[in-house]
Amino acid sequence: MAKLGHLAAPLGPAESEVSSLLSAAAADVNGDGVPEVLVQFPVGAHGSALQVFGVRGSRFELMGELASGTPEGFDVEDYDGDGRLEVVARETDWSAGEPYATAPRITVYYRLGPRGFIEVSRRPDRTNHSA
Repeated sequence: MAKLGHLAAPLGPAESEVSSLLSAAAADVNGDGVPEVLVQFPVGAHGSALQVFGVRGSRFELMGELASGTPEGFDVEDYDGDGRLEVVARETDWSAGEPYATAPRITVYYRLGPRGFIEVSRRPDRTNHSA
């Protein structure tokens, strides 16, 4: 597993460089056999953002981006065992009607497609969290 939010290099399918505010990794998240560059950075008081860059034709460009309302960052791993990497984020479950600090979290699974990220699954997250 490559935990982009709290990365300790090297982990899982991604090779990484880390600073305290920014993390970057290389992983083949679109399944084309060529690693993309994943860059994660903080956004706002509690959020994280992920941008994925790669080669399309002869150009190096932004292929997809995600934002998460929690500071935990993103994981990259083949969570469902199908041979393709998913990008995973923990999000606040606002449907519970609780404030951010005590609201339950949900785990959201994404795949990078030709037009950006596609949500493929979401599940309740039973782990504890801190704001």
